Amino acid sequence: MQSTEKWLPVVGYEGIYEVSDHGRVRSLSRVTIRANGAPQTIRGKLIEGHDFRGYRQINVSKGGIKKLKFIHQLVVEAFVGPGGPGEEVCHSDGQRANNHAANLRWGTRSDNVQDMLRHGTHTNAAKTHCKRGHEFTTDNTRTHIKPNGSVMRVCLECRRRKVICEECGLELLYYALKPHHKRLH
Repeated sequence: MQSTEKWLPVVGYEGIYEVSDHGRVRSLSRVTIRANGAPQTIRGKLIEGHDFRGYRQINVSKGGIKKLKFIHQLVVEAFVGPGGPGEEVCHSDGQRANNHAANLRWGTRSDNVQDMLRHGTHTNAAKTHCKRGHEFTTDNTRTHIKPNGSVMRVCLECRRRKVICEECGLELLYYALKPHHKRLH
């Protein structure tokens, strides 16, 4: 049985746009006044938007000011309410294009990263090799916690590998070669 699509006003754009619990956006028919004072009827229509890294975006306009908005943001604000400080929208199924209200919720950055890890959509977690081609194995990988709290994997083979600087003849660890060139050459 197919559910009925429910429409609510887009927060901050009431009377101009509506968003549905299926993740669709439409503009509403309305009359505006042109610069010359003449009325202009604008017919409402569904807005498709465009893709940005898997997320759907649309341009909204109010009072002559255009803004680019993510559809998932509009849906969760209308159907769940405003998020708290530092919260972001999480897609429960890991699919960026699934903007159904039942799939969206507010969460912390940590909640969102944990979702990405669980769904296998986290960019770095899916990597099996370092940027120089060494495999991430338990023997060749260590974790490093950055000052901002994020965790990164460190390839031990890259840390051990030594190279000779062609310009000055110094023996350097491979990972130190680039900073060495910035400082000395």
